[in-house]
Amino acid sequence: MGKIKNEGKSKDFGDYLNSIFAKGNMWEFMPHPENSEEFVVAFSNGVPKFIKGMGDGIRFAMQIIGTSMMVKDTAIFIEEIESSQHPASLEKLIIFLN
Repeated sequence: MGKIKNEGKSKDFGDYLNSIFAKGNMWEFMPHPENSEEFVVAFSNGVPKFIKGMGDGIRFAMQIIGTSMMVKDTAIFIEEIESSQHPASLEKLIIFLN
């Protein structure tokens, strides 16, 4: 996730998440509420919602989207892409990958 932010792709990443899950436009690294020295990814639409508290579907999709954004001239093999995905989100995720 840090590499996406460092390479200036935060807006694209947020736009992709928003188009699939209707959330994610405003994301950032924030101090963890239980440990101020640890930074975690959070959506910040008023009140931060930390990724750890979200479902597996969006967390898996974030990894898939992030990886696909950062690789070039490479095939990505995804085992059980449907795991923990809502059918509507899965369809949008596959369209994004194509």
